Amino acid sequence: MISPRLTNCKECANIPDLLRKIDCKLAELGNNLYNNVVFMLNRPIAVSEISELLVYKRILQHRFCDSHYAKGCNSVSTEDIASKVIRLTAGCVPFCNEPTVCEITTCAIKPCPNPTTTTTSTSSTTTTSTSSTTTTTSTIYPDCRVEGCFTTPTTTTTSSTSTSTSTTSTSTSTTSTSTSSTTTTTTTDPVTTTTTSSLIPVTGNSYFTFWSDVSGSMNSTIAVTAKIASVTGVKVLVGGTAPAGSTQIQLSYGNQANKVTVQQPSGNTTGGAYLCVVPGMEAIHPSIPAGTFITVGSNALTFNLVDSNGDPVALTADINQGANGVVTFNLTDAQKTADYQNTSNLRNLLQDFYATGGTEASGNTDRATNGSDEFEARVYWCHSGQERQIQMLSNKGLGDTIDPTGYFPDADSLVIMAFGDESGIGYNMDGQHPSSGPSWSTRASQTNSRIVDDIASVRTFVTNVENAKGNTNVYRAKFFHPAATSQYTFSTIKPLVSPEGLLNAGNNGAAVVASIGNAPASAYNSSTDNLVNYPSASPARFAWSADLDNNPANPEQYWYDEIRNTLISFGYGV
Repeated sequence: MISPRLTNCKECANIPDLLRKIDCKLAELGNNLYNNVVFMLNRPIAVSEISELLVYKRILQHRFCDSHYAKGCNSVSTEDIASKVIRLTAGCVPFCNEPTVCEITTCAIKPCPNPTTTTTSTSSTTTTSTSSTTTTTSTIYPDCRVEGCFTTPTTTTTSSTSTSTSTTSTSTSTTSTSTSSTTTTTTTDPVTTTTTSSLIPVTGNSYFTFWSDVSGSMNSTIAVTAKIASVTGVKVLVGGTAPAGSTQIQLSYGNQANKVTVQQPSGNTTGGAYLCVVPGMEAIHPSIPAGTFITVGSNALTFNLVDSNGDPVALTADINQGANGVVTFNLTDAQKTADYQNTSNLRNLLQDFYATGGTEASGNTDRATNGSDEFEARVYWCHSGQERQIQMLSNKGLGDTIDPTGYFPDADSLVIMAFGDESGIGYNMDGQHPSSGPSWSTRASQTNSRIVDDIASVRTFVTNVENAKGNTNVYRAKFFHPAATSQYTFSTIKPLVSPEGLLNAGNNGAAVVASIGNAPASAYNSSTDNLVNYPSASPARFAWSADLDNNPANPEQYWYDEIRNTLISFGYGV
């Protein structure tokens, strides 16, 4: 009797309503599970229902923005999903029944407009007539913090002009699915500029490269961002001889500008790689018994060696500095799964795009096919302590090839995200490091060759990858500039990498003129010593920010939101 209701109900396929039902049921099942554990009720756990609902929720979230998402798969029409969701969520009473009574705290993302809610009308009359255009757009904002709630604000924009024309009347009603857009957004405190081009799909060959300045002032930020990137396979050289029988190891800081997952033949490893080492990781080395994990030691570079029971584990032989002195730290399967389930982690955001079989949420635990291994192979986590942060946008010269054997094998697209706050030893922004070239304060009459060379390297990098790929969607980059702490105020690179800085705004950018010395960068070539022609081109390759919070209250959520919002603004459907 209820079959027609489950299969033929047109209004039942409303995606926001289905997502609300799923959230309601997941909250109910989660509460039941909590009570089951706390009160030792020993009731069966609804593993199947939870897994199914999570899979349907992911599909519906993507389909809310792209109606063609997963259309090629069998039995995934929105109507079919609706019938299954209704069956699974039957009997659930939501906490908020009507959207208008919910307390809304909208996500900090650019929402996808409802594909069927744009109406434009234009009318004009003869003899000194008035032409007016009115556009009304209703947009549904999914709320990721309040269970089951949605808000539907409506905005109306009206413009009028006076002219003399012949009589014309036009009325247009548009129903479409959004596939591309062009948007420019500028905000202050912190300042961020982004430009959205046509939609760029995340494919099995999408690469995401992160570069961080590990000269010291940003170490706490890097420890957080590395954690939300679920970095594994970290290689770190020991800080000195670790003797046989020791139950601790001390790590070195490192001195290379590279991925944290590589080592040099000499044994040298990437600067600040230890920042990516988190308690619970498995430590791998011939002198460390299998199944050994780490816990926090007496300082940031020291870690205790323990077994799965937490008991101390001793080294079986000395570990000496050199080619054989590198220890590899791997996330355990449990840690990877926890990161995958963490909605503030990039593994949660990206892993499923790399799945060649079922996703981990659907029950596929094979990391070779559920996207886990491929996620790790295509997210590059890199450090540099040289304070030449502009080079980060050109991958620090490590490679720009995208052929099958290139640095980014068979890349469909690549995104570089750079994090840096100040540069004394690199660009002599504060005038206290003359060996690094002329001070930034002399920019009206002198150029710093390092700044000039590093800008040129970025221009070359973009040209090379775009020529190799044959399109302008292959490369995107964002520079994240946290506010420099008080002792580094005069060496801030804000005049270079902010929206009003040299790279984006040219010699007379507001941040350039207002910086130390109060002068434009007249000595720099207005055509080549910047990246102005890229942001002004279509599509824009770069985005810039300034004075982001270097010490936010909830750092993991803050930086996750910054990264995800950047990908969305670039046109990635994440």
